Amino acid sequence: MNANDRTARAPAERSLLGRLGRFTVRRRWYVIAAWAVLLVVMGTFASGLQDRLGSGGFEVPGSQSLAVQRDLEQRFANQFPTTALVTVHHQTRTVDDPAYRSVVEGIAGRVRAVPNVGGVESFISTGSPAFVSPDRQTTYLIAGLSGSQNTQLDTVPEVAEAARGGVTPGFEVETGGNAAFYERLNEISRHDLEQAERVSFPITLLVLLLAFTSLVAAGLPIMLALVSLGVTLGALYFLAGVTDMNVYVTNTASIVGIGVGIDYALFVVTRFREELRRGRSAAEAVPLTLATSGRAVALSGATVIVALAGMFLVDIQAFRSMAIGSMSVVAVAVLAAITLLPAVLSLVGHWVDRLRIPLLRPRSVEGEGFWHRWAVGIMRRPLAFTAAALVVLVVMALPFAGIRLGQPGATILPADESPRLATERLAAEFGAGVTGPMEILVDTPGGAGTPANLERVDRLTRALRSDQAAVGVQSLTSVLPRGGLDAHAKLYAGGLDGIDPKLAPAVAGLANWDRGADLARITVVTGDAPESEAAECAIATCPTPGWPGRPGWAGPPRSTSIWPVRSPASSPWSCWPSWRCRSCCWRWPSARWCCRCRRSS
Repeated sequence: MNANDRTARAPAERSLLGRLGRFTVRRRWYVIAAWAVLLVVMGTFASGLQDRLGSGGFEVPGSQSLAVQRDLEQRFANQFPTTALVTVHHQTRTVDDPAYRSVVEGIAGRVRAVPNVGGVESFISTGSPAFVSPDRQTTYLIAGLSGSQNTQLDTVPEVAEAARGGVTPGFEVETGGNAAFYERLNEISRHDLEQAERVSFPITLLVLLLAFTSLVAAGLPIMLALVSLGVTLGALYFLAGVTDMNVYVTNTASIVGIGVGIDYALFVVTRFREELRRGRSAAEAVPLTLATSGRAVALSGATVIVALAGMFLVDIQAFRSMAIGSMSVVAVAVLAAITLLPAVLSLVGHWVDRLRIPLLRPRSVEGEGFWHRWAVGIMRRPLAFTAAALVVLVVMALPFAGIRLGQPGATILPADESPRLATERLAAEFGAGVTGPMEILVDTPGGAGTPANLERVDRLTRALRSDQAAVGVQSLTSVLPRGGLDAHAKLYAGGLDGIDPKLAPAVAGLANWDRGADLARITVVTGDAPESEAAECAIATCPTPGWPGRPGWAGPPRSTSIWPVRSPASSPWSCWPSWRCRSCCWRWPSARWCCRCRRSS
């Protein structure tokens, strides 16, 4: 080592990270032992993390859509915004066959017995022909799901199992609806991500072997990534006890943790090997490595954590839980890279280059090799390379100008998944919109059955029916197809108790009768799938004739959320996002916004 090397080394070793490097060398066994104990303890708790995670967390706290969903749950008796739709089909039998009716009754009884199922409706319980297909060979049941979003998604598999259990051969029974779709989407996505991690791991190891040509050097980044991930998952176990965590937090933590763990270890190990090649001992190389590459790792980790913190701006718990998981694993990876890894390197020393892979050449000496020549070439022609890089980036970014943001639907699931089969059956027999009808709540002070309130409800009902997107509208003034407002006012004069028992099931959910009937409900079925652009814009163009009192509300459908339709005192086009609609997008060049934004026609 010459005098210049000693002069350059002194300031680096006196830096904060340089002093930390000297400490890890002197106390390497204590550092390694502390991390080993931490990994064992946290790994024990990590095994129970999955039981503390939920599938929901996509509600928007404080949103008007969620507030109305709560209205339906709390102010309406036996009404559930989130449902599972069970389809029943037979190739030859019709619903008029006693055996068919027996199967439907059996399904209803079993599903009703499932915990967190609040009620089950069918053509038998309601007498409504809307539950029966034109050829009378298909029908469906609606199972109302109670509890939180996590509870609802956890209940769907039990509903599907109960619906299929003991069904007579020849009957095709599938369970769909948005709750069933999202439950399967979560499960399939999680499984696929885990499979991707298992496939990417050996590929990553192969790349590291090619880069380092040494099994010891290639194994250190893998070691750092796995330790960081194990400790983080254990920490998330405790965090999941104080805040809701989504199931995707393990996948995001794994992907980010393995990525940054390997990346940070590459910085440190590469610099450590360079210092060894310059003739320094391991005890001298570690402080210099931390003072240089260690500082880059710390700054990089801090930058990544700050960037991930931006996810907290999205007021959705599932996104925030994924941000917590990602930020935690980055912080642990940085801490391990500047403490555990230097301690291990000081112990390994020159053995870091042992166990070389046959046929692979070691890295060229400093100042030679492809990447050195590439860097020198760029510095000789900086403007030319900058222009070429910009052209490539612009060309690659051009497709983003035509991006169309939307919502997933059951058709993205594999063809044999029950939610997709049920959705396709419902769309073929009843129309695509039946899986996601739009719900509207109307203020009816003084009682929904008064002539004045019925007139307002009827005015909105007729306006909705005039919309080409609507294929069916159900409200208080549509119960008697040939009856006018006077006939309906007479029908509701005695409240729900005074209604003909044959009509009571159809009327029960059209107002909150047990709370003074100060809210009326209108259900609109469109001809488009609820996740389609046409269905979303049908909500935006929903007619909103004015009436006094608190604003009414509109929304897509049974199993999702409610969208507000404001009174003329505010913007009549004001739409608010729900857990299924979280972003805004332009529909250009059609010169209108997506209905998830304040829309202009």
